[in-house]
Amino acid sequence: MQLLNYTNNSDALTFINEDFPFSFTKSYGNYIESTGRSFFILKNKIASTPVVLKKNKFLKTVQFHFKPLAITGTELTSDEEKKFLNEAVSFIEKEKLAHRIIQSVNFALFNALPDNCTFAPYGSFVIDLQNHIDEQLINNMQARYRTAIRTTQKLNPEIRTGKSELPAFWSLHKNTMDRTGMYFESKHELEKLVQAVSQSVLIANCYINNELQGGVFIMHTKYGAYYLHGASAYTTASDGAIKFLHYSCMCELKKTHTKVYDFVGARLSDITGTKLEGIQNFKKRFGAELKKGYLWKKDISPIVCRAYDSLLHLKLSLKGLKVPKDIIDQEKEKLNEH
Repeated sequence: MQLLNYTNNSDALTFINEDFPFSFTKSYGNYIESTGRSFFILKNKIASTPVVLKKNKFLKTVQFHFKPLAITGTELTSDEEKKFLNEAVSFIEKEKLAHRIIQSVNFALFNALPDNCTFAPYGSFVIDLQNHIDEQLINNMQARYRTAIRTTQKLNPEIRTGKSELPAFWSLHKNTMDRTGMYFESKHELEKLVQAVSQSVLIANCYINNELQGGVFIMHTKYGAYYLHGASAYTTASDGAIKFLHYSCMCELKKTHTKVYDFVGARLSDITGTKLEGIQNFKKRFGAELKKGYLWKKDISPIVCRAYDSLLHLKLSLKGLKVPKDIIDQEKEKLNEH
């Protein structure tokens, strides 16, 4: 196993191209480095995966930013993926790279798990762009979605794209997240990301009568497009405005030979009656297939991690705050309640 970066090992990373996800790329690594973290590619003879290292005064962490892929950019078998992950965990421990492997990012869906890790089943709704023409994409959607999109088309909607659309997108994105009580990235962070990886970013806003209806923030390469952030007006001029926006993006990404459109994130536990139920139904009704896998994490140095967790809990308690829970903890908590 090798730990490589684009600064010192560029020749060894020339196999990474547009057939890999955006999180493998040099430009994405530059963005990570600009945030004070360290970006590396973990590689053995058959596969590689991007990892991000972060240090504070007490704890060193590693986070996986995609599942391991073969050197050709194709998927490993579940057995090959598990073998790679076990080798990677052993390497991280041996080289003392981190005390803890934190939960992988939510767009990184794993098909296998390393031994003795903490995990939760997780999924994502994915649309195959490669094997469908534009008309098939819309025909695969729920009938109500097809009608809404075609009704919206009669209103002459305008899709505006590019970096110049980021301020309008972020303002509406913030309002959307405030309405739902969900976390959102700062404008500064999105600006840094766009500046670093402009070739892999699609910012698209939908306007009707020059009024902003909604927007999407997508990261993409030929490997796939990942819907990372969204925005919608409190009241839209058409019920199909956001649906039309997604459909338009799918059609545009098809032209660049992008293989899949990934809506990113689907809980596999019971979400009946929650906000997540509505969000996931929205994704599913585009005719997307539910891909199932895992998110995982692992403490490499349990004693150090327990001490850090205790200090963090005490610090937040004194401020009247709760320790934030990642998706894995939230899902495990649900299971314990039942």
